[in-house]
Amino acid sequence: MNTLWRIGLLALVAMLVGCSSGSYIPPTVSSDLASSTVVSKSYDETWNDLIEYSGSTFFAIENFEKESGLITLSFGASQPSSYASGGYFENAATGFKGDWVDYIAQFGASLSGKMNVVVREVSAGETKVTVNARYIFRGDGVNISFDTGSCGQQNMGINAIGGTDPIRRVCPTHLAENSIISALQ
Repeated sequence: MNTLWRIGLLALVAMLVGCSSGSYIPPTVSSDLASSTVVSKSYDETWNDLIEYSGSTFFAIENFEKESGLITLSFGASQPSSYASGGYFENAATGFKGDWVDYIAQFGASLSGKMNVVVREVSAGETKVTVNARYIFRGDGVNISFDTGSCGQQNMGINAIGGTDPIRRVCPTHLAENSIISALQ
């Protein structure tokens, strides 16, 4: 490919990216999170409830050890915005309006996560359960990871839609953590 042809192709790509317009409003970390709870049940009852609940939901039990009080779960999402928000995004060229993670999922990006559930006896009739997750949003040109209560971000550079900040931020909705906590209450 000669140099003149490459320059022309780069100019065309730059023009098309520049012509695309849209808007982007980054998300914030949801304050709707209680990552731990104390339940009025014995350790054994709480442990059994957690194993039963986790095994009957979208979570996959990867590891559990009753003596240490640790359950490791994994999960994935066909609609990433249920579990993570990339903020409000509009692309005028495609007509897309919605969450940025759902926009990127159209191009093959996916969300997966791992969660640690720690169970500790407080007293004979009370047990504390703490839940923490690690989220990974990955696709072609996207690799953002973040934990419960925090956000991750990535500079999309020239892949950002014209008129929008190239930094994309992704934060948990805490649906995964809250589902465990809610099941115990």
